[in-house]
Amino acid sequence: MDRRERLADLFLRIDGLGPELVRTVDPGDEMLRTIERHAQNRDETLCSYFRTGRDALLLLEHVQATLGRPLTELDAVLDFACGWGRVARWLRARLGRDRVFGSDIAPASLAFCSDALGIGTFLSALDPAELRFPRAFDLIFVGSLFTHLPRPRFESWLRALLGALTPDGSLVFTTHGEERMPPGSDGGSGFAFVESTPIDYLPVSEYGTTFVQRDALRALAAHCGATQLASRARALWWYHDVHVARRERSPRLDDALPPVPLVQGRFHSVTETAPGHGRAIGFAAVHREHGPLTEVLLRLDGEDLGRAVLGEPRALDANCEPAADHEWCEFYAEGDLRRFGAGEHLLAAIGRSAGSPARALDVAPLTLSPA
Repeated sequence: MDRRERLADLFLRIDGLGPELVRTVDPGDEMLRTIERHAQNRDETLCSYFRTGRDALLLLEHVQATLGRPLTELDAVLDFACGWGRVARWLRARLGRDRVFGSDIAPASLAFCSDALGIGTFLSALDPAELRFPRAFDLIFVGSLFTHLPRPRFESWLRALLGALTPDGSLVFTTHGEERMPPGSDGGSGFAFVESTPIDYLPVSEYGTTFVQRDALRALAAHCGATQLASRARALWWYHDVHVARRERSPRLDDALPPVPLVQGRFHSVTETAPGHGRAIGFAAVHREHGPLTEVLLRLDGEDLGRAVLGEPRALDANCEPAADHEWCEFYAEGDLRRFGAGEHLLAAIGRSAGSPARALDVAPLTLSPA
C-alpha cells in the first residue's frame, strides 16, 4: 500500500465497520476526484473520501433514531445519485446488500456499485418523468444532487422522490444554504442557480451550483407534496444543510432536526521537533447540545499515546465551518517517540464529547529521524 492507502486503512481500522465495508474505490470515482481537486495534500484524499461516507451513515442512523425506527429495521434504502458508492458502501456494510439500492445517471458508476458492492441498481435520467422506480423505499438519501439543480429540475425531482417513498418513508437530502448564496443571485426568490459543472457529460444548464434559503425550501417542499420538513443548517460535510422531507407527518420530528452527535476535527500539523520527538496540533468541534469536548486520544501505529491537551472551548462565528452552533477547541501534544524507531509512522486522533461516542477525527504521517 502507498501512503494514501495506509492512512485510509488506519482510519478504517478505527471507524470502518470491520470487513463488511468494501474498500475498493474506482479510479474514475468523480467524488474522489473532486476531493483531490480541493485537497491541500493528496495523501489525505482517500481518508477524506471514506470519512465523508461514514459521516453520511451516522447522519442517516441519527435521523432514523429520531423517528423511532432504527436504520437496521428498514426493508429498502436508496442512495440516489449514488455515484461510485461513497455512501452506499457504508449502507451496505450496515444493512447487507439485499436492502440497499443505488441509482445514478452514469452507467459506469452503476456497474461499479453492482459489481463491487453487490447492491441493486437502476439507471436514472435527466428528466424524472422518464424514470420508473422499481419499488417504494423506506429511506431515500440524496447527498449532493439538489446542490446542483436548476429550479424546474429541483422541483420535479423533489416531487418524484417523495412519490417513491413508502407511506412512513423519509427523503433525506442536502442543499447549499443561504450562508453560501452569492449576494443578489436569487433575485429575491430565495433560490439561486449558477451555471457551472465539473461533469463533462452534463450540460451547464442542467447541472451547476444551487443555493436555496431554508424558508423558501419549506414552501417549495410543501408545493411538491411534503407535509413535513425538518432541517439542520450545515449538518453534513461541514457546509451542507440537511433536510428530512416526509409525505406523512411524524410526531417525533420537529421543524428543526436535532444535531448529529458527532465530534469532528483535523490535524493542523504533525511534525518532528527533534530527532525522535513529535508534535501534533489540531482542532476538534462538536455541537453545543452534545458538548463539551472531553478528550482527544492519540495513537501512533495503533499504540495509545494518551490524551492531548485541550485548549479552552470557543464559540464559532456565523461564517466559520462548522456552524456557529458548535463549540471547538484546539488540541496539542508533544513527546518522546524514540521507542518507535526511525522511519515513517501513522498518527491518529480520536475525539469524544459528553454526548458523542469516540470517533476517528484524522490521521497523518509522522517521519522520525534516528535518535
